[in-house]
Amino acid sequence: MLARQIGWMRKSILSTLLLALLGACRQGEPGMLEKVPVVQPLGTREATPKEVDRIKDLIFSLEKIDSPDVGLCATMSGHGFSPLGKQEFGGGILMNHGLQANESLRELVELGPKALPYIVEALGDATPTKLVMEHAGGFGGMWYGKELDGNPANPKEWALVQPFVKDDLSFGATIRRHAVTVGDVCFVVLGQIVGRRYSAIRYQPTACTVVNSPTADPKIREVLRGVWATRDPAKALLDSLVLDLFTTSSEGLQGGYGSSRLQCGAAMRLLFYYPDESASLIASRLDRLDVMKGHDWSDVHPTEFVSSVAWSPNSAVRDAVVRVMNRTDNDATFRACIPAARGKDDPPIFERLKTILEGLPAEEHTYAEGYRTLMVLAERFPDYAKPLFAKYLKDAGIQRIETMAYVLRQAGGEWAVELLTPLLVDTREVRLGYGVEESSPLSKLRSRACDQAAETIHANNPELTFRVEGDRANLDRQIDAMRKAIAARQKK
Repeated sequence: MLARQIGWMRKSILSTLLLALLGACRQGEPGMLEKVPVVQPLGTREATPKEVDRIKDLIFSLEKIDSPDVGLCATMSGHGFSPLGKQEFGGGILMNHGLQANESLRELVELGPKALPYIVEALGDATPTKLVMEHAGGFGGMWYGKELDGNPANPKEWALVQPFVKDDLSFGATIRRHAVTVGDVCFVVLGQIVGRRYSAIRYQPTACTVVNSPTADPKIREVLRGVWATRDPAKALLDSLVLDLFTTSSEGLQGGYGSSRLQCGAAMRLLFYYPDESASLIASRLDRLDVMKGHDWSDVHPTEFVSSVAWSPNSAVRDAVVRVMNRTDNDATFRACIPAARGKDDPPIFERLKTILEGLPAEEHTYAEGYRTLMVLAERFPDYAKPLFAKYLKDAGIQRIETMAYVLRQAGGEWAVELLTPLLVDTREVRLGYGVEESSPLSKLRSRACDQAAETIHANNPELTFRVEGDRANLDRQIDAMRKAIAARQKK
C-alpha cells in the first residue's frame, strides 16, 4: 500500500512539472525577445597550465566532501552562488541542515569559464565522496530523478533539455542508499557557474529525497555535455548569460518568476565573470527598472535584480544602483541598494532604515521586513543601532523575539546578553520546534522564548553553555546556570 502511495505521489508531481514545461513551450513564440546584443569576451579566459593543474587538483579533492551543502542536501532544496556566499532556500524541513561550504567547490565556481570544460568532463567521475544519502524505508522515499533546468529561449540548450524532461515518465525505482560522487558534485558546480538549478540531492515533500546523479544516469551527463561542451567555453558561457539577461516572461516561461530568476542570475554572474564586458548592459537595465511601490512587475523583480548586482565594485553599476536608491519609494528595494552606497555612515540611509523599522506591524513573518532591516542595521551601523534593537523588543510578541534571536545569532550581536537576558524567564512557546531527533523528549514540543534567547546568547558567548538536549528540565537547569553566570559577571 505504501509503495503504491509513493508511486502515485511521484507520478503526480512529475505530471505537474511536465504540464508546466509543455505549457511553457506552447506559450513561447520566436522573436519575442528584446534584441539581444552581441558581446565579445575581452582578453583570454583560457586556463594556464598552472591553473589546469589547480582545477584538476580541486576536482580530485571533492571526494573529501562529508557534509551537505546547497544542492547536496536531503532536508532542503535550494540554489546558490558560492563565491559571493549567495544562498537561496527553496523549501524543506525547518531545521539546522548542517550545511558546510566546501572550499574546493567554491574555488571551482569562482574559476568559472576556465574550469567549465574540466567540470563537464568530470560529470562521469563515479569516485564516491564521504557524503552518503540513506532512506531506511517507512514513510517517504528516495529515488533517482532526471531534473534538468534550462532556458526555452536558448535554442541549443532547449533542443536537448526539453525532450529529455518531456519523455521522462517515471522517477525511477525507490532506492535506500546513494553515495554522492565527484560527478554529482560537479553537476552542482556546473549549475552554479552557468546559472542553472542543478541539484544532485534535494528534499521533496514529504520525507522524500530526489537524487539527480550524472554518474548513475549517463543520459544526464550526455545532455549536459551536449549543452556545455564547447571549444570556446568562455564565449559560450558569455553568450548564454547575455541571452538569459534578455529573456522575457513570454519566452516559454511560466510568468515573470522564471524570467526574473534567469535575469537576476545572469546579471550576477556577468558582473562576476565578465565585469568589463557587461557593466554598461547592467547599468542600463538598472536605469530602466520601474522601482516604485505597487509596480506590477512582469519580467524581472526589481528588488531581486538590484540585490543581484549591488555587491559589484564596478563604478558604473554602483552609480546606477545609487540612482535607484534615490528614486525608489519601495523599502525593500531601497534596502537592497545599500551595499552599493559609498558612505558607510550615511545619515539618510540610517534614518530611512529607522523609519522602516518604526513603521513595521506588531506581527509579521519571522524573516520578513523586520529581520532584513535589523540585519542591515547590525552590519552597517553597529555603533548606532542598539537603541533601535531595544525598542523593537519592547513589549514584543513571539515573532519579534524569534526574529531578534535569529538576527543576533547571525550578525554576531555584541548586545545579545544585554538585550536577551530578560527573556531567559519568558516561557512562552514560539512557532518552531527544537529541531532534534525524533527519539528526543523535545521532538514533539515547541521551543520557548527563553530557549531561543539562551541559544543566541551561547552563540555569541561560548562560555555561557546551552545545549538543546535532554528534556525541558535539563534546558531549565542550563538557563538557570546561565542567568547566574551573567549576574555574577555583571557584578564585577
